[in-house]
Amino acid sequence: MDLTRLDTQPVLKKLLAFEEGSSPLLAAYLDTTYHNEDAPERLRLFLKNRRAELMEPWRVLYPARTIFQWFEDLETFMDALDPAVKGLAYFRAVDESEETAFQLHFESPIPFENDIRIQATPYITPLVRLSENHETCLATVLDSRSARILQVALDQVVSEERIETDVPGWNQQGGWSQLRIQHHIQEHKEIHYKRVAETLTREADTALFQNVFLLGDRENVTALKRHLPERVLARIAHTMPYPMYERNGQVLMVLKDLIRQTEGEKESQAFHEAVDTANAGGLATVVLSDILDGVRLGQIDTLFVRNGTQLPGIQCRGCGRLALGDHAVLSTCQECGAVMAPISLVDELVLGVKRTEGLVDFVAPSPAVSDLPDLAARLRFK
Repeated sequence: MDLTRLDTQPVLKKLLAFEEGSSPLLAAYLDTTYHNEDAPERLRLFLKNRRAELMEPWRVLYPARTIFQWFEDLETFMDALDPAVKGLAYFRAVDESEETAFQLHFESPIPFENDIRIQATPYITPLVRLSENHETCLATVLDSRSARILQVALDQVVSEERIETDVPGWNQQGGWSQLRIQHHIQEHKEIHYKRVAETLTREADTALFQNVFLLGDRENVTALKRHLPERVLARIAHTMPYPMYERNGQVLMVLKDLIRQTEGEKESQAFHEAVDTANAGGLATVVLSDILDGVRLGQIDTLFVRNGTQLPGIQCRGCGRLALGDHAVLSTCQECGAVMAPISLVDELVLGVKRTEGLVDFVAPSPAVSDLPDLAARLRFK
């Protein structure tokens, strides 16, 4: 499997460069996992119902046949998907002549929650969440003679490199002493650890992998670490005893739990630090109005969002100002007088932060963050 096919960044980069105002963008996130015979029909029913919901608000700009055709093209695209694709992100826009001006897709081995929107700005939150919650990693499973180095992305083993070293046993000839035999075996083991370390370092230096996991008994893991440079040691997220010859499927299950645990701990700690910094008057904030201004001014280094947070908001179609509120209460912008349109505030915050090359951390609910606000931001400057 090609690792680049699982990289969401090229797709996100094109979406972030999408020019607003030319035409609305259709964004479809779909679960294409067919668990049983009824699944395809249920998905098509979802598409039909969602098409009917979107037809009314957008038929002012587009004739019904155009929107109908968008959905027909989406279904045709779905029919040609490889069965291994579990999730589809699909984007399309048309120009004034109703010709396709923008089309993009991402095929994921992890399902999306079914959602389709037509809006002026790119809807990127599910794609960002996928990228942030399923980071790439390297895992090494080893003993004193063999090793497997696995590249893992989006809960998939992308590639595997095996290393086998000829390490002699204790059945030596020629009257060698036990001490000499032991030294001879250890020399060959060190050759093995060095080979594994060189391969692991080469893979880690591609900078695609956020975390490194070492699986094996303590003696072998400790010996391997002696041969790793500091830049790789700094990225070791977890070590644990594990049998060398366990199948990749079992290794992947263990890794998924370790990755979730590791990322959860990091995000929780960073979230806490941002809130503490904000309370101390430093370069962070938990005040929504400051976060909104920070997005507009490019101040946000990292936005922390508790998973499941939903905030109804409005956005000025003139100056782009964001505000928490109800469109029925405030329909015109207080700054420029233009029309305010209803939006999902969290989605627009995510889009704004990514457009200024900031980071977004979606923090899973847990006792460790139960007393923290729904949103926080680490700032580049004030």
